Amino acid sequence: MSTTQPEILLFDSRLKEERDYWLGRLSGQTHQSNFLPVTRRFQKGLIKDGAVEIDLPVALQQSLKTLTGNSPFLVYTALLAALNICLYNYTGDRHIIVGSPALKDVEHPNTLAIINQINPQVSFRKTLLQTRETLLQAYANQHYPFERLLQDLGVNSEDTEKTLFDIALVLKEIHGTLPEVGNKITLALSTQSNEISGRLEFSTTLFSIESIHRFRDHLITVLEEGLKNLDRHICEQPLLTEIEQHLLTKWNATQVDYPAEDCFSHLFEIQAAQTQDAIAAICEDKYLTYEVLNRSANQVAHYLKQWGVSVEARIGLFMERSIELLVGLLGIVKAGGAYVPLDPMYPKQRLNFILQDAQVHLLLTHSHLAAQLPDGDVPTIYLDTLWPVIAQNCTENLTTTISPDNLLYMLYTSGSTGLPKGVMIPHRGVVNYLSWCKSFYQVSKGRGAPVHSSIGFDLTVTSLLLPLLTGRSVWLLPGYSGPEELNTLLQHEKDFSLIKVTPAHLQMIERSFTTSEISRWAGALIIGGEAVLAPMLRLWQTCAPDTRLINEYGPTETVVGCSVYVVPQSAELAGPVPIGLPIGNTQIYLLDPHLRLVPLEVIGELYIG
Repeated sequence: MSTTQPEILLFDSRLKEERDYWLGRLSGQTHQSNFLPVTRRFQKGLIKDGAVEIDLPVALQQSLKTLTGNSPFLVYTALLAALNICLYNYTGDRHIIVGSPALKDVEHPNTLAIINQINPQVSFRKTLLQTRETLLQAYANQHYPFERLLQDLGVNSEDTEKTLFDIALVLKEIHGTLPEVGNKITLALSTQSNEISGRLEFSTTLFSIESIHRFRDHLITVLEEGLKNLDRHICEQPLLTEIEQHLLTKWNATQVDYPAEDCFSHLFEIQAAQTQDAIAAICEDKYLTYEVLNRSANQVAHYLKQWGVSVEARIGLFMERSIELLVGLLGIVKAGGAYVPLDPMYPKQRLNFILQDAQVHLLLTHSHLAAQLPDGDVPTIYLDTLWPVIAQNCTENLTTTISPDNLLYMLYTSGSTGLPKGVMIPHRGVVNYLSWCKSFYQVSKGRGAPVHSSIGFDLTVTSLLLPLLTGRSVWLLPGYSGPEELNTLLQHEKDFSLIKVTPAHLQMIERSFTTSEISRWAGALIIGGEAVLAPMLRLWQTCAPDTRLINEYGPTETVVGCSVYVVPQSAELAGPVPIGLPIGNTQIYLLDPHLRLVPLEVIGELYIG
């Protein structure tokens, strides 16, 4: 094209019409970039220096030829329709832009940015017809120079991060040369030799070869599923390849035996009988053996029965971390009730809301917290001042009618998105979680766990209850400054079974100790409560090689944790640490808005069962 042609375009009525067509189609769409999320940085002057071969399976080729009558244009139409659907599946965008060369008969090589409207509620057949119409219109307007169109749209052709499209599709039999326009992937195919095959050319700076292999396989899967049933809606097509289906089945094969017919309180009683003289709970200079803890909890349970506590009665626990807190908690669940944690540090408004919403039957507390009690007329039991009365009760285990499906506790969410929500957790879920933890976290190899976080935080459940089912000790750190108290404890104690912290706690600990001091603190360092970034773990990977670093994920509703990722000791991770695989008897699925399983590397919504 001559240097004066852009000026002449304004006087060419045909090109002016083409310009209006493209601006009408693409104005407002220049933000689109329809491909897999790219974790590596874009760089100027990217080249497509990688390639993967693509050969359509013989059966698929035959189906495609039968549908299209072996017409190259119609073959291209079907390939583009499948590509559009594949990119929609990846991104959720309904406006998909794919690059295409002009047809062979055009005098000057040119590039087209073909925008396709995807409606997941229509059939593959209708999508094919719409794609054909879109292509006919695009090729009827294929003479307007792409470089000039970019100027009209205000797109900088030198900016590789903001191209009109990420991927171009070329079919040798109908297209001319594709100029270099900065797209990240080119899918170049041919129907020669009576085969449909070609290459996926890509930038290795942006994409791994594994990602491109998966993209190729997904594209083939979409085309196969579409041709298999032309009248099935796009949103009903499965997305996964056979390999991915197999992986998903393998990852979710989590069935393991656990005492499904036992309640937590009964399992604690069994453990207490086995390790009567072992230290169960420690708080400052106080401690209780398993025998004493069990007998004291029984006395509380018998006393609560006199107050009419029955199965699933909600009993508020308004206490600081202390020996009495653990005695009260166990007494509640032994009596058949469900404990409702009420942290004295909570704002009064939150305490009042929980008390009313949970329909708390009784409140257990300490006398020195009387001035901080929430409002209301809920009967209050002061464990310290009433202990002489409580201690008159029977020390034997109760015979109750608690079932595994009865509530063990009721925790309230933060309320950051509105009012706090009460999450009701039954014995069965907690027993499954703790039984899995006993084995996976290798609790018996250490001395137990410190409890430094709020009892109203479900992260605390692991450190508070897990040692009690393994004959190990619970270190209850007094006061309200959990992380500072934990630092003090770690100056004197080592060899815990596990320490469970949030990423913020982890960073506070790092600032308080030298690298040589962290090596023997615990067999497992479990990080939960919020997302953890890989750089936060590098010091621990280097300086605590015998400590397993485990990222545990789970919403409150799934009983503390539902998935874990063990950080490889020598791995150089970047970005957020993965949440890993489901724990025992748990399944995790990522679904799209149409409730379809999404492929690897594709964003979806988490479903947990």
